[in-house]
Amino acid sequence: MKSKLYFYPSIVIFIIILLYTTILHQNDSITVQADIDSNEQLYTPLESDGKTLHIYYFYLDYVQKSGSSMLIYTPEGYSVLIDAGITESSSLLSGYLNHLGIEKIDAAIATHPHHDHIGGYLRLLDEDKIRQFYMPNVDHVSDIYQEWIEKIGEHAIPYEFLYANQSIKLGNSLTIKVLNPSENQLKTLDGSYSVADINNLSLVLKLEYGNHSFLFTGDIYDEQEEKLIASYGDELKATVVEAPHHGGRTSSSTNFIRQVSPEYVIMNANVLQSLSILRRYEILGVSVLPTDIYGTVHLQTDGETLKIMTEYNSPPTDKMRHIPPS
Repeated sequence: MKSKLYFYPSIVIFIIILLYTTILHQNDSITVQADIDSNEQLYTPLESDGKTLHIYYFYLDYVQKSGSSMLIYTPEGYSVLIDAGITESSSLLSGYLNHLGIEKIDAAIATHPHHDHIGGYLRLLDEDKIRQFYMPNVDHVSDIYQEWIEKIGEHAIPYEFLYANQSIKLGNSLTIKVLNPSENQLKTLDGSYSVADINNLSLVLKLEYGNHSFLFTGDIYDEQEEKLIASYGDELKATVVEAPHHGGRTSSSTNFIRQVSPEYVIMNANVLQSLSILRRYEILGVSVLPTDIYGTVHLQTDGETLKIMTEYNSPPTDKMRHIPPS
């Protein structure tokens, strides 16, 4: 009887995934195979060549919500990690970084202090991989947050709070612009934060390189999207956007998608829980790349051409990911 209890749900999940994938590939508005390469060898060591920018949207496969983590590797070899997923998937993240030859993270960014964005940093701190932290000036009452703050102190890692209209210089060639949160919004809340407040106080970051730009959105909700539209207008436009709040239904308003006007959206989410948002992007002509379908997504550009590689063109039938060992 026990074997049936475990076997039946796995069959249901498998059928749902196959049905979703069939729908995904039948829809003419998503033609990812035409301009995106499937490549399981994404984790070869990175080398700076003075012209190529790399961005990885990691798929941290875990039974429950695994969170977000993205790596930027500049043409000069400067490494930036935006978020680090949950504690339980930290060995996967560490393995990815090791295989990419990343010995040190020059700039570690926590968009906001929720577990699914800072949990993996605990391991990276213990592995002495972090040179500098950047974060919003937002406290959070949780064991993970407290441990993270303590480890930053134990390892004597310098850190800096970021606010809208500031920037992070990446070596000599690139700069990340900070679009959110504003100091005024933080002062208005005066240290009393709900879950929604913390999400809306996420760092929103924009990186531009040549003809392409990349928007990183943390977990902002649609009301914060509207504030950003009012504040920045066309400055929000980007070639690639990370779906806010993992593609959740709290976010990705039609107004926001139209204002950003992306060619691609990376959705670090369970697409079966985000089909309405995925469809919203489709209707507006955006190519959607959910990491739980395509695995890790690797962007590569010299400022003119943009190459996108994914771990898979379709989900593996056994749902097993070829994760490099730590």
